[in-house]
Amino acid sequence: MNSDDNILYHYTSLEVLKCMFDSYTKENPYLIFWASNCAFMNDPREISEGIDLIKDALFDISCPILRERAKVIWENDNIKDALLISSVLTNIGVPYAISLSSVKDNLNMWRMYGNDGKGIALGLKHNKIIADNCELVECFYNGENSEDFISAIKSGFEFWFSNLKESPIGISQRDYDFIRTLEAISPIVSRVKNSAYRYEKESRLVTNCKNPKFRVTNNLLIPYTPIRIPADALESIIIGPDCDERNLNSLRLFFISKGMRDISDKLSVSNVPYRN
Repeated sequence: MNSDDNILYHYTSLEVLKCMFDSYTKENPYLIFWASNCAFMNDPREISEGIDLIKDALFDISCPILRERAKVIWENDNIKDALLISSVLTNIGVPYAISLSSVKDNLNMWRMYGNDGKGIALGLKHNKIIADNCELVECFYNGENSEDFISAIKSGFEFWFSNLKESPIGISQRDYDFIRTLEAISPIVSRVKNSAYRYEKESRLVTNCKNPKFRVTNNLLIPYTPIRIPADALESIIIGPDCDERNLNSLRLFFISKGMRDISDKLSVSNVPYRN
């Protein structure tokens, strides 16, 4: 296996890179990533794509009893809002994610996520990308092998609905089924992407968050939560194709000043011919 197959890349800006390393010390050898609420990512079909796929699967349930229970999902138009609200009330809901890609030094990725070529790409060792209460998952692109994916969802939800208990006193069975089923939907919808984004070959480090922080990006208030990833996960740093070349030396100085000389030796410059 090529060593590059074990590396996932996080494209970002120099400003974000600096923030990641601000709190690093030998006693605190972690990088701070920002996991964003998936409903606020750049794809307007985020979360909705997964919900629609689940509805397609549930609509095809043949058992009349289970099909009736499944109506709480495929007849509901407010699932995305319900997931978003529940994410700050419970441990379910819209997850938070750090986006990673198996694509190395890619023009589309530089333009979309690497500050239009002026940023950097962190190469992280797959088996070292670990963090508390987080799971590393691969994204599924709707339209690619959808039949197998939908079949798995259908089977899973048939089992889920057949094992739902009677509702507690004071809660209708329909409301109870809906609330419980949000638990099953949450981890699925964060993995489904529109096929237009398949070039990203994305994986995500996902978590849940009841008390998010907020940042403003492009006039949008985005909920996020900080995630600590061990600094020894870092395998390489690629400087973007339109990044000021002086950053190569300033980044070396930056890492050496933090006692990270080994990382300063892992810097390289993009091979993509691009200038904006």
